[in-house]
Amino acid sequence: MAGLVLGIFDVAGKYYVPQIGAFIIYALMVVLLVFFPTGLYGKKA
Repeated sequence: MAGLVLGIFDVAGKYYVPQIGAFIIYALMVVLLVFFPTGLYGKKA
């Protein structure tokens, strides 16, 4: 799921904002790891 989200935002970022398109994937990765450190679905008990 995270790979799909990152892929969509990577392509959209490179298309709409080509100047910083390569940076968007790294910024999104940091945001996802800060807010979801155990993954998008969380830890299963």
